[in-house]
Amino acid sequence: MELCCPIGQFRGKQKFLFGYWALLNLSPEHRCVLRNIQVAFIVHSDHVKTYGITAIVSGVKDKHGAWVDDSSFGASMRRFASGVLLENLPEPHCSKKHYGALLQVASDGKVIHTRPWP
Repeated sequence: MELCCPIGQFRGKQKFLFGYWALLNLSPEHRCVLRNIQVAFIVHSDHVKTYGITAIVSGVKDKHGAWVDDSSFGASMRRFASGVLLENLPEPHCSKKHYGALLQVASDGKVIHTRPWP
């Protein structure tokens, strides 16, 4: 997506990449409803060129090769795979761990082809 920014030195087109996620356990007619599609990340195209889409989506590793627990989409998914307690749920759901996993990656942009996906 290109956004126009008429302010000072940032004048011109600003290109952003938007990533979204949706629950696959919803029925197809509910899965594609706008309120059920969530933003995973918004990133400037310069950051994609500098850091790569893998670091932006998956997060970064420390010097020992372990994943850093940051705010990236990948870090959130790793926490969810280990189980998280969801707040503000009625009993007995709030006392149970909930688990999830990323099952599908889709894109309509060329960024999906910037690296081979495992």
